[in-house]
Amino acid sequence: MYVRLTIAGLLLAGPQLVSAGFYSTNVTTLMRGAIQGQNVATPVPGASLLLMKDGQVIYHQAFGVTFLNDIHQVDSSTKALSGAAFLSLTDSAPSPFSLDTTLATYVPGFNATADKAGITVRQAFSHSSGLPGSETGGGLGNPNITLQQSAAQISSLPLAFGPPGSNFAYGGLSMQAAGAAGEVAAGVPWTQLVGDRILSPLGMNSTQYTIASETNPRIAGGAASTGRDFAQLMEMLRGGGVSRTGQRVLSQAAVDQMFTRQTAGDITLQNSPLNSVDYGIGVWLDRRDSTGNLEQALASGARGFSSWIDFPNGVVGVFATDSTSAQNIVPFLDLMRDEVDLQVNTMVLDGDTNLSNNVDLDDFSTLAANFGRGQRLWEQGDFTGDGFVTLNDFTTLATHFGQATTRAPTTVPEPACLTVVLATTATLFRQKKGSRH
Repeated sequence: MYVRLTIAGLLLAGPQLVSAGFYSTNVTTLMRGAIQGQNVATPVPGASLLLMKDGQVIYHQAFGVTFLNDIHQVDSSTKALSGAAFLSLTDSAPSPFSLDTTLATYVPGFNATADKAGITVRQAFSHSSGLPGSETGGGLGNPNITLQQSAAQISSLPLAFGPPGSNFAYGGLSMQAAGAAGEVAAGVPWTQLVGDRILSPLGMNSTQYTIASETNPRIAGGAASTGRDFAQLMEMLRGGGVSRTGQRVLSQAAVDQMFTRQTAGDITLQNSPLNSVDYGIGVWLDRRDSTGNLEQALASGARGFSSWIDFPNGVVGVFATDSTSAQNIVPFLDLMRDEVDLQVNTMVLDGDTNLSNNVDLDDFSTLAANFGRGQRLWEQGDFTGDGFVTLNDFTTLATHFGQATTRAPTTVPEPACLTVVLATTATLFRQKKGSRH
């Protein structure tokens, strides 16, 4: 079984499993393939995929050993969450704060030597501070110290790639120090800052910093979250700082900074997991059109947790897992993003199995023929993408029965046709139930 869903889960989460107007067969096939080892170097044990279009969930399925609401370590995807928190300080902070604020303003250790006194928050959060591009040292994994103590240790390290702003060296040390600066500017601990300004307004109730500790959170890689939670963050960013519920969390100007390249055109690449220096605030600006306009941005974690924003299509995607590696899924993730880009604007009603632009008795017959069977595809009646044709799929077909893909006002089916659908559904259900005894 590829998708792990209990009957109770189906009943409770039914509406989120229905992809309205999104022909998802190829997406589901790619996900199942990754579990089997296709388009990846090694099979992915489990993952879920959530897709939003214009703020509405159009696809959310779990595959392999993963469930829909599993909490995963998001690793470097944390950078997007922490970046959003920093940008909230540029909107409003008790103390003057901007991306050009120096770390030394709030972390005295950076004043000890002239070469580090000018490092800015902007440089710290775009891997161009000159500090070592490392994920070790500086107290990053020490749960027994505070964030301020960690920053003090980092401030004592010699620059590895100076002067600041001249080299791109991917790593978490500079962001950890920036976190300490943000903590002082906000006047509250980092976890409270993020909770009050980002998590709570967005309803990200399953998200928290779990590495290394509450007192020394790992700013660049220590958060754990769910696919649904992280999608709220990315959708807010896609929406220019406004949440799905209409609450303004960040200003448009702050969000614009997040998706503006923060590194100089002539910066020297020292190390980068994407072999790129096109970086905003906590996110990769990894897909541009032929004229250089940003089309997609990516947040990616070491164990595979990845999310992206497709600006032209109004799409947010979250591939939620922590059971593989980022390098393992690079080809798969590229294919998935391309497929979603291709399919997301295809107007196909769930229920229209033969793509006739109408949901009618032919579609019902196809679904009925596959009722109760596994390993089914969308065109065989599996509209939820869980691999099975169940009563949930009948509900989806019944909802759209008599409709066309023009999205015209709902056409009410003839009473006789609807009676056939309902009667046959009831008969099939009784037969299926009886076959279990």
